[in-house]
Amino acid sequence: MALLTLHTDRLDRLTPSRVNDGYHLVGHWLLQKAVDAEVITWDKAVWGHLDLGVEPADRDDLRPRELVISYMVSKDGPTITGGIFADLPDNWNELTTEEEADVPASFPDPTQRPGEFLALVVDELNQLHASTERLVAAWPGNTGTPLI
Repeated sequence: MALLTLHTDRLDRLTPSRVNDGYHLVGHWLLQKAVDAEVITWDKAVWGHLDLGVEPADRDDLRPRELVISYMVSKDGPTITGGIFADLPDNWNELTTEEEADVPASFPDPTQRPGEFLALVVDELNQLHASTERLVAAWPGNTGTPLI
């Protein structure tokens, strides 16, 4: 069962993101706005308050090659973190700066394509959650049955 649900029919509730705090935080603030506007929801009776996060691994990279995603189930619980990696050409390390600039961006721009960006992040957070559930179920001494 998925942790998060993206309600694409509610995307019109979002206002365009501004780049006040630096471009690296645009995706993070879009994610928070989506939660506040109930564009992204979860079963609060089961999970309570979740802290969700997304930001580039390199905050200075305007065309990130990796996004760090995270969620925390409770203030006392651990932060579960994963990465979304860009599709890069096999010869990426051999490219010049100019050639790198010609490679299309791998991730949707949160300011231009917020729905696609949120769909990517929600999908990846759900996959990270599913992996975490499998890890917990397989942990030594556990019953092997997810609690939920």
